[in-house]
Amino acid sequence: MLLQEFTNKLKTEICQNINNAFSDVEDISPDAIQFSAPPNSDMGDYAIACFPFAKALKKAPVAIATDIAANFTPSSLVSKMQAVGPYINVFINKTLFSEVVCRTVMKEEKDYGRGEKKNKTVMIEYSSPNTNKPLHLGHLRNNILGMAIANILDFYGYEVIKVNLVNDRGIHICKSMLAYEKWGNGETPESCGEKGDHFVGKYYVLFDNKLEEEKQQCAKDQKIDLEKLATEIGDLKKQVRNCKDAAQKKELRKKLKDTEKSVEDFNNDFLSNSKLYGDALAMLKKWENNDAEVRALWKKMNAWVMDGFHETYGKLGCEFDKFYFESDTFSLGKKHVEEGAQKGVFAKHDDNSIWVSGESLKKQDSKTFKKFSPKDKLLLRADGTSVYITQDIGTTILKHKDKELDQCLFVVGEEQELHFKTLFSILGILDFSWWEKCRHISYGMVNLPEGKLKSRKGTRVDADELVKEMEQRVVDIITANEKIDIEEDQIANVAEDIALAALKLFLLNISREKALLFDPHKAISSDSGDSAGKSGAIAFTGDTGPYIQYGYARICGIFRNANATATTEVDYAILHSKEEQAVLQKVADFPQAVANAAENDSPHFITTYLLDLTKLLFKFYGVHQVISDDEETKQARLLLCKVVAQVIHNGMKLLGMNVPERM
Repeated sequence: MLLQEFTNKLKTEICQNINNAFSDVEDISPDAIQFSAPPNSDMGDYAIACFPFAKALKKAPVAIATDIAANFTPSSLVSKMQAVGPYINVFINKTLFSEVVCRTVMKEEKDYGRGEKKNKTVMIEYSSPNTNKPLHLGHLRNNILGMAIANILDFYGYEVIKVNLVNDRGIHICKSMLAYEKWGNGETPESCGEKGDHFVGKYYVLFDNKLEEEKQQCAKDQKIDLEKLATEIGDLKKQVRNCKDAAQKKELRKKLKDTEKSVEDFNNDFLSNSKLYGDALAMLKKWENNDAEVRALWKKMNAWVMDGFHETYGKLGCEFDKFYFESDTFSLGKKHVEEGAQKGVFAKHDDNSIWVSGESLKKQDSKTFKKFSPKDKLLLRADGTSVYITQDIGTTILKHKDKELDQCLFVVGEEQELHFKTLFSILGILDFSWWEKCRHISYGMVNLPEGKLKSRKGTRVDADELVKEMEQRVVDIITANEKIDIEEDQIANVAEDIALAALKLFLLNISREKALLFDPHKAISSDSGDSAGKSGAIAFTGDTGPYIQYGYARICGIFRNANATATTEVDYAILHSKEEQAVLQKVADFPQAVANAAENDSPHFITTYLLDLTKLLFKFYGVHQVISDDEETKQARLLLCKVVAQVIHNGMKLLGMNVPERM
């Protein structure tokens, strides 16, 4: 008997007991039985709430629980049922349960926890970088989250297509190109010894710095003190927050709005007249008109960046089935926008720009826009050039042309929530029947202690440098500790596995909707804990990736030192202690953890599960000796350890983490 069969039989038997106790009403279905964990193991193995049965059985939940317990008949599966208020606590045959769990994991191995085939296709888009800068920490959260969700959905039974939309065109790309054209002096990544994405990224920062210099000079010429205005805005915001008087607060808000408007007007006027920004816009226009020189420069610089991206993806273990490029899809978006204007579903203004009205968006998707009215959205500029949403329209249409999809997922930060609501509504306005199959999987911003990540200003945590620093920190720990059993030629590989697990779990072990405060110094720390009880990401204790890896490596060490193998032919009655049963119960919960993660698009269900399993493993170690003098006890506990190792391996693989056998 395997675990699923055991669970089904258990639910069927419990249903029979319930239906026997209430023979005068309609039978309860096994599907209605929902297991939860009792407050402690002394109260049983499973708890069943009787609230859902009250209507069908026409009794109060407490009375239902009492009647079920009174009419219970013991069996080979269930030894006792006990009423505790409106709950029934179920005591199962622990020997049989232990055997079923262990045999199931040993039989299914790497497939333990895998869901049944859904016969549904899901396309998931993640990463989606711009080809004007290297990946930073914000991209890391996206890549690691997207990759884990894709792995989990695949394991849960979907056909998953992983795609990457590369934003390789637009004004932001032209900024890097123009800066290189003006100040690059013919240098290349090879001549500078830099990764291509880093090389191009420095020109993006250079453009912004030069533009800022031009803006400051413009402000100086107009006798406008931008720094003073920024300080004034900050002070006014603080005064508005702290003001208790309603009339005074209203006056402060007006002053704040007027001051912000004056800065906005200056910035808009500056960009309209900026020589440098105007040159970038002119380059974009040339690009869209297929200017040979501009296109040649664009291809060269994009190739440099993509080479750098592929190197980073290889390090992170990110894989994609298909790359879409904005340069290939924006024209399809333009075509459908222009057709929409011809049909009258979009509005063409006097300056030839094309817009979708907020009223049309709300009419198309009244549920999404129930609480607010969206603003009119620009779809094509007056000069005919596309905007960001134009290419998203084209790309999404192309995705559905390439493959019939049951779900089309977009892993993108929460700041783009309105963008995707608008996009999906536009696709509905264009009469694409699949528009409601599109879904935005949002996640919280990654913030530094001093504020948000910004690549234009160069104030970002570089992905490559962060991973490199974390790897070096692990190497330092390994080489400084004589007790760590790793061959010298394997140190670099193990350090990479540990560093990446530290980083990935740090980014995944929180609900994706929550913002993440990232302190680079704490991230590369190996401290076991601070006064608040928080460990550095590389610590081998606490809620960290290396802690889970260490649990796996310790099991491998036990088998290696004992020169032993695991067998399922053991006396399962030996595994009766609280610690052993807690571990086995947690092992049995793995398929549900996978289901929770898949159904909520949130890998933190699995990170939490693996941390809890590892803690139970170490609690078991603290009480029981695995390599016992008694051979039967040793064999039973070796099997228990082997089963745990398999589940850790399966779970960590879903999260994109390796598990070293030595640490």
